[in-house]
Amino acid sequence: MAAVSAAIVTTVTRTLSPVVSDLYKGAKGKVKESLQKLAIATGTKKLARALLKIESVKTIWSPDKELSIYEFYYPSRICKEDEFEEIEVKNINQLPAGNLVIQGIVGQGKSIFMRYLASTAMRDEKYCTIPIFLELRTLSNKKNIFQSIGRFFESVGLEFSPELFEYLASSGKIILLLDGFDEISSEVLKDVIDEIEYMQVRYQDMRIIISSRPNNDIQLVSGFKVLDLSILHTGDYDPFLRKLKVTAAKRFELINAIAERSSSVGGIISTPLMMTLVVLVYEAEREIPPTLPEFFEKMFHVVFTRHDRLKLGFSRDHYSGLSERQLQQLFEAFCFMTIQLGAGRSLSSEQFNEAFDLAQDYAEGCECDVSNFRKDIIKVACLMLEEGVNEVTFLHKSILEYYAAAFIKHSSPEVATLFYEEAGLDKYRRWGDVLRFLAAIDSYRYSKEYILKGGPAFLAKLQELIRDGSDSAMIKFVNSIHPKYGVYFDENYAPISFGPLSLIADPWVNHIDNALMQASFALVNSEEALEMISNKTKSDSVMIHKEDNGIKVHLKDLLELLGTDDYYDRIKDIENDLREEITTAQKVVETQDKRKLIFNRKKS
Repeated sequence: MAAVSAAIVTTVTRTLSPVVSDLYKGAKGKVKESLQKLAIATGTKKLARALLKIESVKTIWSPDKELSIYEFYYPSRICKEDEFEEIEVKNINQLPAGNLVIQGIVGQGKSIFMRYLASTAMRDEKYCTIPIFLELRTLSNKKNIFQSIGRFFESVGLEFSPELFEYLASSGKIILLLDGFDEISSEVLKDVIDEIEYMQVRYQDMRIIISSRPNNDIQLVSGFKVLDLSILHTGDYDPFLRKLKVTAAKRFELINAIAERSSSVGGIISTPLMMTLVVLVYEAEREIPPTLPEFFEKMFHVVFTRHDRLKLGFSRDHYSGLSERQLQQLFEAFCFMTIQLGAGRSLSSEQFNEAFDLAQDYAEGCECDVSNFRKDIIKVACLMLEEGVNEVTFLHKSILEYYAAAFIKHSSPEVATLFYEEAGLDKYRRWGDVLRFLAAIDSYRYSKEYILKGGPAFLAKLQELIRDGSDSAMIKFVNSIHPKYGVYFDENYAPISFGPLSLIADPWVNHIDNALMQASFALVNSEEALEMISNKTKSDSVMIHKEDNGIKVHLKDLLELLGTDDYYDRIKDIENDLREEITTAQKVVETQDKRKLIFNRKKS
């Protein structure tokens, strides 16, 4: 942990003391006994020290030592709803009231922003609350959100219990910050959503803030307002680089280099992560690659040699004994196997070893010891970081995804064909982000083996549906895809969630699942619609299906009641996007196939 001064601990302890005191005074019975340890001066100080750990992180600049976020944090901005205005967030209390989803693209600084929000929550003397910060990637079948909260409070000496949590969550004195919804393991995703939905309905005085990439299930959960993080603009470059302690001369040189390539890199250098990588790559290469895949390709060489460049004439031996090219080949296979095994951004030692063993089988001539490979990736390249005793984490999820894609790009045609077939069956949710990189770096095989094999048939199905345009056709279409799909309401007929989605034969339906959920949300997200649903369900008990997580109304019944206009609007958007993607894929394949004809040409 980054060194925290006694003065900071004292300040936060003083700020937290009234909150802890109020909690203790309002408690009764066993809950009061549990809080007694926290209420004394040493208990509050222990809580302050535990919370201050939120502010300490390892970065690509400091992989071996934790830094305080205040040493490098550049203020995040949120987009004001329905306005072309951005608000710089200096305090958590500047955010809109209620439960929120903070969404941003890869590398936009969501995690650091969430830590900063937690920090301001405990440092604000006027509105101080106790922030519970959880990284959702750490959840598993053995550890859910409730258990993670329990472990935190037990670490500061409390005897945690459901009664204690009930009291704290209902007090309005704690705030739950859940970071990285998009990094939740698919095995526990539904359970996590159910737990979040339950908590936000049950504990309405406990604020919940969640970070996520766009287009995830959490954005569609009723009760959460979605806020967009703003991108970096050209005016942010200089002050951001200052926070990275880049000298004035280098800042001037780098910003000029970016300006010269503005037509090709304008959409790339828009996040803190990409700007940080630009600094690393530019210092080494003296140029700025124009695309994200080229960034990552250059970056591998940069991170493996940047330590050596600091010492003239010094060349570091890799722990593994492998060359840089061999290490990259093995790392690509390792990333692919990590996703293939269903692991996420964080891996236990057992998962790391299993992915490594599988990678060795597919990286010919790259044999080495697993511990030495681990040292190269963590200590030399800093592409992964050690988290505690038994866990390692990729520096960023996009690194895992890009190098897994690079493994397919560098694979034989037979292996690539098998992959695209699997990704085109029932594995799109697992491989979707990898496929997006492959569209750029393996465009021919991606177009031929993925888009053109499944896309046209699904496009024809959508076009047939649009030509029909009737309510009955849409109801039949949705029911054939997800026959059990519906909307869950609470006892007051406020929408809570949507689902379940079926595992179906047609993989291309995965491409429209999110749009269907958005259409479902739009369908019921009005007072008029909810009144109609309430009146109808009260008079027609057939529509109602009471389940553990609320009242469920099948989508078929809702569409018959409210119409299908929202669904057709989204289907038309998807049809248009897919048609354009197929056209692009056809051009890519035609161009590449024409090049093969050069070998058939003979001199006249």
